[in-house]
Amino acid sequence: MKKLSAITNLKSHFPRPLGERQENLENLFSDFLERGKKTYIATSALILLSTPTFASIPEWLNDFTVGGGYGAVTGFNGQIGYRPKKSQLGLRFDINALPSWNPPFIFWNGNFNVDIRGVPVHFDLTRSNVDLKHFSAGLLLDYYFEQSDLFVSAGLYYSDATVHTDQTRTIIPNLWDVSATANMSWPDRFTPYIGIGYDWKLWKQLYLKPEFGVMYVGKPKTELIVSGIPQLTPEQLANANRGFSDKVSVAQFYPMVRLSTIWKF
Repeated sequence: MKKLSAITNLKSHFPRPLGERQENLENLFSDFLERGKKTYIATSALILLSTPTFASIPEWLNDFTVGGGYGAVTGFNGQIGYRPKKSQLGLRFDINALPSWNPPFIFWNGNFNVDIRGVPVHFDLTRSNVDLKHFSAGLLLDYYFEQSDLFVSAGLYYSDATVHTDQTRTIIPNLWDVSATANMSWPDRFTPYIGIGYDWKLWKQLYLKPEFGVMYVGKPKTELIVSGIPQLTPEQLANANRGFSDKVSVAQFYPMVRLSTIWKF
């Protein structure tokens, strides 16, 4: 009877089969290894980033910066800069690309009228189906104020920007629609730039760089296409195109508002 009781007590210590316990231990060990591997990678990365300069980087590279970000009407940004440690002047190569963007409106007046048998039809091509594309690459000179991370910039960009808009107006429901399409581009490819920015230190050698500037792109070239109007004379279309062109001629300055993250070696 005592032997049977001892066996019963022994079984109470192993309520589950040994194979199941072994499988659970293996799963626990695998999970521990996985967590340890992730912790090791994270710790190694932290130590590496905490090092002021990488051992394999030559000393002359310590004057360089690299970074990237995004701009409101300029798209994705990438930049490489050079500034000696004790200098207030820096040189920067900057590139921006906006493949396509449909903003809710553009910042200039695109209203115009087309006369249809004496009745003016109003179009507003600034708030309807706007498609903006932009590309620019340039060289900038940055001047940092003494003992400050505030800087002003000036330089020259190669710029290519286009705006496409279209709108359909219904004259008679389900019977008569009139469509207008406008294309805008800036023929001046080399455009001067001025701006201001600030290098805000986040951690170690990582900085946040907000920038506000403007490019002078010159008077835009416009093309206006109107369809759905019978007996529309070339003179009427030319007058509409002239009115549209006059209103958007103020768009000679292209804004550049960007936020980038940079790493200073």
